[in-house]
Parts: sequence; structure tokens; C-alpha cells
Amino acid sequence: MRADLQLGRDTARDEDSPYGRGMYGLDALMSWAFSTRLGTHVGAGRLRSDYDDAFFPSVLADERRDTLTQANAGVQWQMARNWLLEGELSYARNDTNVEVFAYDGAAVRLTVRRAWQ
Repeated sequence: MRADLQLGRDTARDEDSPYGRGMYGLDALMSWAFSTRLGTHVGAGRLRSDYDDAFFPSVLADERRDTLTQANAGVQWQMARNWLLEGELSYARNDTNVEVFAYDGAAVRLTVRRAWQ
């Protein structure tokens, strides 16, 4: 089990850029090993970004505010000594006051790995 507190600041390289932001959030993950060959994990996180300036001042004068919410769950199976099969389902949603940056979506990932030892 782990949990991360995220605090930070992105500073824009160009002082006229609206992309500087302060951010804070929390991310957590739990994993279980059911056996030496089978394990699983589940995680979730939330990140708030408060941007310095309005992105499109001629259209929306408000400073941009985003809240990114993410969740994932996965399973790992050691198929053979050097082979690992992993599957993961993830979801992300970005709520924002600047509609062009809003999104949500899910993804499925399937990975087969071979360790060369």
C-alpha cells in the first residue's frame, strides 16, 4: 500500500505564457499478491491545477482550474519462469472551466513480457 501527497509548481519559461500553475493532489495504490504467480493492484488519484492566467482572455477571462481524477485496476500473472502477463483498466477525467481541455476516457492495456536472464 502506498499514498503520495503531491504539491508543486510549474513555472512557465516565457513570462507571457499562461501555462504556469500551482498543483496539489493525492495518489494511492494498493496491491495484493495472491500467490507467487498471481497479483493485482488498484489505484486512484486526484490532482488540482490552478493556472496563473486566463488561457483565452478574449473568450474566457477566468483563470483556468483543472481537477484530474484517475483510477486503475490491474492483474499480473507469472505464466512461466521468464514470462509475465499484465492487464490493466484505467480511467481518467479532467474537469475544467476551459471546456477545450475537458476530457474523460477509459483504456485497456494488455502486456506480455519476457525477462532475459
